[in-house]
Amino acid sequence: MLGAAYGAELERGELRLQLLPERGEISVYYYEHRFPIDPATYPDVLGLHLERLEQRLGDDEWSLVELRSIITAFGHLPPRDATDGVAREERLREKEVCKRRLARLYRRVPPVAECLAANVAYLGGSSGEPESFEQLHRLLERQAYRLAHWQVAADEINYRRFFDVNDLAALSMENPRVFETTHGRIFEWITSARVDRLRIDHPDGLYDPLARCRALAERLRATALPVPNGGTDERAPQPYLLVEKILASHEHLPEDWPVAGTTGYDFAQVVNGLFVYAPAEPAFERIYQRFIGKRIEFDELLYGCKKLIIQVHLSSELTVLANRLNRIAQANWRTRDYTLNGLRDALTEIVACFPVYRTYISEDGISGKDRCYVDWAVAQAKQRGRAVSAGIFDFIRALVLLEGLDSWSVNLRQQALQFTLKLQQYTAPIMAKGLENTAIYVYNRWISLNDVCGDPRRFGVSVAAFDHFNQDHARHWPHALLATSTHDSKRSEDVRARIEAFLLKAIREAKTQTSWLNPDPAYEEAVMQFVRAVLFSLQDNPFLSDFRAFIGPVSRYGLLNSLAQTLLKLSSPGVPDIYQGNEIWDFSLVDPDNRRPVDYALRKRLLSDVRTIVIDEADTPKRLGALLENLKDGRLKLYLTRQTLMLRQRHRALFQHGDYRALTARGERAEHICAFARRYETDIAVIATGRWFALLAAASEGTALSEPAWDHTWVEAPAAGDYLNALTCERIVASETEGSACFAAAELFRCLPVALLLRRAN
Repeated sequence: MLGAAYGAELERGELRLQLLPERGEISVYYYEHRFPIDPATYPDVLGLHLERLEQRLGDDEWSLVELRSIITAFGHLPPRDATDGVAREERLREKEVCKRRLARLYRRVPPVAECLAANVAYLGGSSGEPESFEQLHRLLERQAYRLAHWQVAADEINYRRFFDVNDLAALSMENPRVFETTHGRIFEWITSARVDRLRIDHPDGLYDPLARCRALAERLRATALPVPNGGTDERAPQPYLLVEKILASHEHLPEDWPVAGTTGYDFAQVVNGLFVYAPAEPAFERIYQRFIGKRIEFDELLYGCKKLIIQVHLSSELTVLANRLNRIAQANWRTRDYTLNGLRDALTEIVACFPVYRTYISEDGISGKDRCYVDWAVAQAKQRGRAVSAGIFDFIRALVLLEGLDSWSVNLRQQALQFTLKLQQYTAPIMAKGLENTAIYVYNRWISLNDVCGDPRRFGVSVAAFDHFNQDHARHWPHALLATSTHDSKRSEDVRARIEAFLLKAIREAKTQTSWLNPDPAYEEAVMQFVRAVLFSLQDNPFLSDFRAFIGPVSRYGLLNSLAQTLLKLSSPGVPDIYQGNEIWDFSLVDPDNRRPVDYALRKRLLSDVRTIVIDEADTPKRLGALLENLKDGRLKLYLTRQTLMLRQRHRALFQHGDYRALTARGERAEHICAFARRYETDIAVIATGRWFALLAAASEGTALSEPAWDHTWVEAPAAGDYLNALTCERIVASETEGSACFAAAELFRCLPVALLLRRAN
């Protein structure tokens, strides 16, 4: 907690001892932080210089007797580490009685108050006289906590933190009393119908995520919440729980979790990848290598970043795990020769090689996927940790997978299970800090891929992969959130489409030349000066002149990408989530930039404007053309969002429960189209968007939105007949072409680069 070394802060007088007269409490203050003094150690303060007080009180024997009685009572309190229930209750009760007596005596007898104030001042020491702090130091040494420089926590700590934030201690949700207490207010809100949906923040940090989800689901079911949207459809998730689970590109949310799905990071990365031109990967790899002057293998970078986090930022948590592991090893003659250092080194390698955030092994069993993840991590760790005995790796693997424990004592089996559960809690923050907060700030080949749940190695997503993702969501997680921006996004949805840069946070998160732990002001200032010279010098700046000429059309293509991904989010299987402010263009970067106050007044004005566009009027295409012409003002994105959400509201069952069918595009520009249909009973919606607009414009020798750009290109229709474009009010006919019903792409995208068609049986 301390901003400098303990000894330095002590001798500067920054640790201030105070007695609160009105409450009879003694505490140590460090700026705004208060550290309570153990009541059992109050006699160290109250018992000083009693002979002087005795001389002052004279005949007032009662006051001195009362003070001595209070000191004795404090000194005979049960110890703070007592586990006996009776003793704990006695301590809680009697310490408050003693405090009230002390406050009353302090208030009624001025000589006692003056004496105690003098004692506090004496113990507090005098700046410039180091020896005067000796007794305060001794008093602090007797407390339940140890005051230390905040950097000490990286090596020594005995409580779980929120990542490496020392003053945010994690709670033990596996403890039923903690669970009930921390959720008490939430359960009250649910019972009173003030809250009817829950989102669990980063469940991978929990001791047992599945157990907590089940406990919450059971409590929510007991409240008999209404079905979402006030309907009666039993297929809607009941209760509605979401988890902020970050999935690797090859990972799936366990299907036995009683949740509606994730909060949408996975969708954000899939839909973003749809607009990355995968064939350009070799060219960008060459450009990136030439620019940085070397080749970076991302797997090696990630491994190194995770080891950095383990060794520097979360080393103390590893020490706790290694000590647990050592106690287990020492209890068996077959493993007792494994040293603490060897066990710690092996753990470091296994955690650094772990391929996902965490596994979910519990006493209820182990999934096949979790077993594969553990086997992979151990095999890779063996290859990298040649200096460590292979037997240690095998021992840890068997322990984590709970194998061969039948002959162990009940107590030792329980220790093994607790170690596995604690280890799973540890791998998650290591991956989060190593990947999201370090590696993706170092590896910048194409930074729109560098975000939460993203994988910089996955350069682009095919339409087929996007369809597969949506089909899987429609089958298993039809009510999961669909996000394109969140509070944790490194760059907002529109920034990812335009690719802009950021400074101080990026270079500190990269941890190569400077970091939050050890900042290098000279390096940081040099970077700032460089960027100012490159971007903010208006005269004699050839780079900026070239950049402005380049960024104009690129910016427009980026906004078209954003329009397309907005429609895909609003119409894919799931529940679309719109992060605050992203109703129009938003170019915010990582927090705190993306948590600034939103200009809602501007959005209200723009909404009033787009509300005047009525899609069944003759001038609708002309007015939409004006919005497209003035794309930068954000009205078209707001219009698209409003129209699509209104359609979802009118055809709720179609978008909540409709199946998902990929629609094939064919012809000259087929690769530039993503299209699919949603069908429920007799209702059909068709969603089509363009992509790779810059390449499309170059190929058509014009703009990406001209009709010639889409010549000789068709999109499969789910059925022949008339369709209404809900965005433009155009009537579009799906006619027979080469033996199947198709839309002409030029008709779909005549007014806008996206289309939302509706066909009803009547």
